[in-house]
Amino acid sequence: DFAEAYGLKKPKVTPEKVANDALRDHFAGLAMQSLVGNGASLGSDEGLAKRAYSVADAMLKAREQ
Repeated sequence: DFAEAYGLKKPKVTPEKVANDALRDHFAGLAMQSLVGNGASLGSDEGLAKRAYSVADAMLKAREQ
C-alpha cells in the first residue's frame, strides 16, 4: 500500500462523511445559484464560493437542531 510504504496516514473515510460532504456541496451549489441569480456582488469567484459554503454550513447546522 502506497500510504503505508511512505509512512502516511490514510484518511478515515466513512459513508457518513461522504454523504455529509456531498450534501454540503449540494447546498453550496444551491446557495451559489441563488447568490448569482440575485446579483450578489462578492468581489471575486473565491468570495462567492466562500459565501456559498458559509450558507451551506449554516444549513447543515440547522438540520442538527
